[in-house]
Amino acid sequence: MPTINKIKSWLREAPVKRELRRRQDWTSRPGDAFYVRDANDCPIKVWLRRKGLLPPLADISKPRVLTLGQRGNWLEKEVLTALKEYNPLAKSDVPALRKSYASPAYDPPFVLSGKPDLIDWPDLYEIKSIGTKEFDETRSVDQARQSWHDQCNLYRDLFQVTECYLILVERNDARYRVFRVPEDPDRLRYLLRYFSELEDKIQSNVMPARTDCWKDCPCRSDDVPVEEDTSTD
Repeated sequence: MPTINKIKSWLREAPVKRELRRRQDWTSRPGDAFYVRDANDCPIKVWLRRKGLLPPLADISKPRVLTLGQRGNWLEKEVLTALKEYNPLAKSDVPALRKSYASPAYDPPFVLSGKPDLIDWPDLYEIKSIGTKEFDETRSVDQARQSWHDQCNLYRDLFQVTECYLILVERNDARYRVFRVPEDPDRLRYLLRYFSELEDKIQSNVMPARTDCWKDCPCRSDDVPVEEDTSTD
């Protein structure tokens, strides 16, 4: 007969076990494109993934984070369903679009890939589930995370849409906030240059320098060799 604490441990560990099973047959392999979210991810992690050197289990989140993520995914699907009630032609199953960008400063060009949550051309919707504290603190589009602004800017260019809407859903009470994300050409130019520079490092086999990354990032794992870029530009 299992103890109560044992049953609690099963519940805590279940999300990680599910994720391990999902990835157990996955093998690291080189990639040929950046993802939109790579704009705000650790450049070393992105470099390793593109080179096929990122271990499949390198970035599994803690059980609580995985559980919150699953709850957030369910809420985001609910939002998609609600939006489709009023926008029957909107598509949530848009295939990932790949676009090649040439750069005058770096060669070769890089490829950017992205898949938005919902698109009803010329409008695009990006949905994010967040905790209560962040939801209460995000009362205007200017207070939203820079990473969300960046995703919307890149999606706007990839899919050539006119308007991008950011929908925030609070995980506990399912409250919503909707913001229109304005176009930011200067930030877009910065992001494209960032990808261009990172592509140059990938093709030159020069690992990016370590940045102030989060504690559980794969770049901090002993299983991932990190050779920092000491070159000067």
